[in-house]
Amino acid sequence: MPDGKLSIDGFMCVYDVSLVPGRTWEKQNETLAAILQNILKLKKPVVLVTSKNDEACEPGVREAERLVQRKEFKGCIPIVETSSHDNVNVDQAFCLLAQMVDKTKARIKVANYAEALRIRRETLDFVTEAFTQLIRIHVLDHKEMWSAASKRLCHYPEWIKFVQQFGNDGTQVVFRRHIRRLKEERSAKKLRKQLAKLPQVLSRMQLPTEELREDDW
Repeated sequence: MPDGKLSIDGFMCVYDVSLVPGRTWEKQNETLAAILQNILKLKKPVVLVTSKNDEACEPGVREAERLVQRKEFKGCIPIVETSSHDNVNVDQAFCLLAQMVDKTKARIKVANYAEALRIRRETLDFVTEAFTQLIRIHVLDHKEMWSAASKRLCHYPEWIKFVQQFGNDGTQVVFRRHIRRLKEERSAKKLRKQLAKLPQVLSRMQLPTEELREDDW
């Protein structure tokens, strides 16, 4: 920041659509309307980002839409429905603002929260299935350690994508679950082998019937 000056190219105005006790939508809209008016005076692009859509209430969603449809804002401020908890539309909000700053004509089309959440869940399911299949194929020893497995498999696309979505901790959780399953399968296999021998063992232990006389009991 030369001379202590900060250059700002665009703004994100966050609108909480969850229900908060003691907070009225009218008061929130008044405050945000004043903020948006000041931003527009700077002639800088702005995106209204609704947050906590995973906890959204209908009045909050409607009030956010009503705010950007005001006469002084209409057509100037796009709205993006997000949830940081579910990681829905967060990247898309930043991408849209960047395109507005660059004055890109062909801008991304951001899905509404419900559609974006559906796509997000489908993506996570696909990534999880691919990762699970990877470790089922390559991790067969119930004694294998996380450090060795991660070093051996970290270059696979399925591993990389899973870590990107769930983090290193989430990856370890699935790996340990797989190791636990391998141990359970090994124990079950060992038990089945022992049970298969049981009839033969019992047969060998059985005494001849002629030796079982009444006076022996």
